[in-house]
Amino acid sequence: NVPLDTEKRDYKVNMAYRINSDYRVQAGLERKEVERSHGDREQTQDTRLWGKATINCCYNAKLKLKASVADRGGSTYQAVSATSTLTNPLLRKYDLADRKRHAFEAQFIHNPAPWLNVNLKARYAKDDYDQSELGLIDATDYGYDLNLGMTFSKQMSGYVFAGQQWIDSRQLGSQSFSSADWSTDIEDEFIHLGAGVNYAGLMQDKLSLGADYLFANSG
Repeated sequence: NVPLDTEKRDYKVNMAYRINSDYRVQAGLERKEVERSHGDREQTQDTRLWGKATINCCYNAKLKLKASVADRGGSTYQAVSATSTLTNPLLRKYDLADRKRHAFEAQFIHNPAPWLNVNLKARYAKDDYDQSELGLIDATDYGYDLNLGMTFSKQMSGYVFAGQQWIDSRQLGSQSFSSADWSTDIEDEFIHLGAGVNYAGLMQDKLSLGADYLFANSG
């Protein structure tokens, strides 16, 4: 086994401005620098710029919008024999390769009744590995999550959640140590559902009973 040393540095700065009681905006810049020994890429730098807006709507509702752009670069990519035996030198590992990302996220929070809380989140991200000749070339990741929280009484509460995620990606490969001669499209899909209930206050508030159910499937 080859000992692998890693050194990480994180820099973050953000600012927020409250326009009034219903509107608030934020912006931030983040940078992550990583140095690793005996790796295919000794240095990587991830930079992300993001903006966020929070809107307090009427009827106990809140809307959050967030957008970001990110870019990853680094030192020269050079596969090393210690960690990449028999690897095509044109192949790029997705977690080390140059990447550009555009992402958007929207979240809606609502309390339509004193006993019910609704939280809906949708997200979208597009990754572009424009400097890779082999391996992952691009990917689109999108999905949603819905959560319902319920308080039936002081002792009894429950929840229901559901979510789906789709990842569509494209890869290039080679049967020889040369340029790409085949490509493939990959479509991944995930779904999860769940519900639960909890009853507290038994035995003079010393005992609570609960039940949870979870279903997950991927293809």
